[in-house]
This record gives sequence, structure tokens and C-alpha cells, in this order.
Amino acid sequence: MQNALTTLIVLAFFLGFPFASSWSGRLINLRGYQFTLVTGLVILISSLVLIIISALLTPIMGTIQLTDKASIPGSYIIFLLASAVLGVSMAFLHVVINPYLSSCEVKNTTSASRITLGSTANSVGTFIAPFFLSYLVFNSATEISINQVIIPFTILALVIGAVSFLVTKMNLPCIEGTKISGDNKDIKRVWKYRNLKFGVVAIFLYIGAEVAIGANISLYAQALDVMKYITIPGFGIKMETIPLMIGLYWGSMLLVRLFACRLFKNITESKQLFYAALISAIFILMAIVSNNAWWLVCVGFGHSIMWPVIFNLAIKNLGQYTTIGSGKLMLGMLGGAIIPWIQGIMADMFNWQYTWILIIACEMYLIWYAINGSKSKK
Repeated sequence: MQNALTTLIVLAFFLGFPFASSWSGRLINLRGYQFTLVTGLVILISSLVLIIISALLTPIMGTIQLTDKASIPGSYIIFLLASAVLGVSMAFLHVVINPYLSSCEVKNTTSASRITLGSTANSVGTFIAPFFLSYLVFNSATEISINQVIIPFTILALVIGAVSFLVTKMNLPCIEGTKISGDNKDIKRVWKYRNLKFGVVAIFLYIGAEVAIGANISLYAQALDVMKYITIPGFGIKMETIPLMIGLYWGSMLLVRLFACRLFKNITESKQLFYAALISAIFILMAIVSNNAWWLVCVGFGHSIMWPVIFNLAIKNLGQYTTIGSGKLMLGMLGGAIIPWIQGIMADMFNWQYTWILIIACEMYLIWYAINGSKSKK
């Protein structure tokens, strides 16, 4: 049950997104962008406090025996709850930040390129985090202790508290034409836009594929018994192989996002998605054929631009339904919960190599969405 229980943490995190999808969009309509953003940050702090509590209660709560061979710490349940609350906070932040990036006017940029540039900050975090945690937690002692996570998460909670205070002092006005007018209460009409309907599915499969690689490449590499350490050629630097794989996967996304505004400004968003999904599918196929986890690192190049492109194609021409539509797109984030978890279960039943066919299927849908599904019809 190891793979299923490990990927269950990712499932809990992404379950928070659909829970908050309608809630966050409605809150923007009622209280505005700034209030919703601060609410998301406060929920984020709450999730970090829950993680700290789970660590503190680990020695007290003991273990829960699931089967003769499988057991989990009692505090694992609290950690799952914390992961879900963390997902709720992320949904709030996405629903506020992405429409702002899409709507603001910046010379020589498109809405997709602005969201891509904004995603660069996210990529910096995902690139640094594996190395940061590997050093801070796993290299600090020969025997790992749950108490080693308390100080880092306490610092994070304090930093985000400071950010929340700063946001309350900012001027974040309403984006004109993105909120439902007072005399129009028919929120369900948003589903009449086919590009949004198919866009939710596209987000579901893209996030599922992205997270499956980012979360499960380590489990796949462990199953292949890759060398624990690797020496980087030309530099003589010795690094842990699996954190390096994870870091390079997110790092490849960061690299493309840094230059996306220049590289793709003359290419339509649908073509960007088509080529990105095609390249990703080819790299995953190479990983299956060669049974080599390093090919999956390269998929980051294709996944780098998908989020902003799909998001923009999905909310295109929504008008006053833009805010509600942005919230509905968070339903698609559930893919980050379900697909990696299904893959983990498949790996327990069979082996990791052929579970990646599931991820290729996700890329195939994205190719179709780029060609046909993203076309908006009035």
C-alpha cells in the first residue's frame, strides 16, 4: 500500500480545489478581489499550523494498523486534513491572481504570456524546494525525525502572515466586466460556453499529468533502483539523484517560462498547446520504451506553458462570467488528486513502467483541445 498511501497526500491537497471553486468565485462577486486574496492567505496559514500540530502530536497519537503489513501514524490523518486545507487556499489565490495577470495591460505581452511570466515565481519555488528540503531535513541527521519540519513550517507561517498584512495595504480594484451584474443571477449559464466546459477537463488532465510526474517520478526512480548519488559532469558536484530529478523537472518548466514572453509571442495559444502536448507525449513514450525515469524530466519543457494557455483559452469570451468561470476552472485541479493516486494504485498492482500510458492519454486529450475543444461558439 506504500504507493497508494504516499500519493493519497497529493489527492488530499487537490481535493481542496473543487471544494473552493464556487466559494472563491462567489466571494469575489460579494466582497471583491482583495478580501478574497487575504482570505486565501489566512487559510494558507491555517494549513501550515495544522501541519505543525500533526508533527507535534505524532509521538502521542501512535500508529493505526491498516493491514498485517501496513500501518500509518495517527497524525497522518491530521496531515491529510492540512493538505486539503492547503488546496483550498491555493484555489483562492489562483482565482484572484490569474484574472489580474490576464487583464492587466503590459506592452509587448499577451494575456497568456503574462500568466506564464507570473507562473515563473511558482516555478522558482518548485525548483528550489526539493533541494531545500533535501538539505534541511534529510541531510541534517542520520535518523529522520518528524520534529525537523516544525521550524521550517513555523517560519513559512510567519512569512505568509507578513505577506497577508501587506496585501491589506494594497489597492486591488475590481477588474471591469469580469463580475456578474446585479440583475443577472443565472450562474449556471457559464456552462454554455464549450471552451470552458472542455477547458475544465483540459485543466483536470494537464494538472493530473504535471503532478503525476512531479510527485511520482521519485517513486518510479526508487522502483528502478537508481543510484542514490550522481556526480554532475564537468563540475564534480555530488548530488542526491532523486531530488535532482524532481528539481530539474520543475527547473525545466522555469527555464521555458522565463523566456516564454519572447519565444511564443507570435504563436497562437492553440498552437502553443498543440506542440507542447505533442512534445510531452513523445518524451513520456521514450520513458516507457527505455524504462528510464530521466526522460520524464524533459516533459517539464512541454508542461511549462500549458497552465496559462489552457486557462486563457478556457475563459476567452466569457465576459461577465469571467470570474465565475475562473472559479469553475478550479474544479479541474481535482485531476492533480485523482490521476497521480490512480497511477500509484496501478503501480502497486503492476509496475511503474506502463502506468505512464495513463499520462500519455492525458496529453492526447490536450492535443484535441488545442485543435477543436478550445474553439468558442457564441
